[in-house]
Amino acid sequence: MHLRLIRGGLDGAPHPDDENTGSDTWPTPDDVRREAARRIRALVYERARAGEPENLPYFSSLRHLKLQIEYTSIALARLRDIPADFADDSYWPA
Repeated sequence: MHLRLIRGGLDGAPHPDDENTGSDTWPTPDDVRREAARRIRALVYERARAGEPENLPYFSSLRHLKLQIEYTSIALARLRDIPADFADDSYWPA
């Protein structure tokens, strides 16, 4: 009798540790960092930073949200198995 360790759940998706898995099928920490950078750009953070004094509430909220996005990207990138839908809004601060 041969037993096989099942990985990835019932959906049949291969696990990142399986030998026949291509690197393009699972998200990498770089993918997560690129998504974080895209979200920060979407905030127009750099333009607001250049044009707004630091003591305005608008800038403070943008800076706070940027820090939250950076923290989320670090936490997601450190996971052993990064979720395939890591770019979904449910993982990121709003």
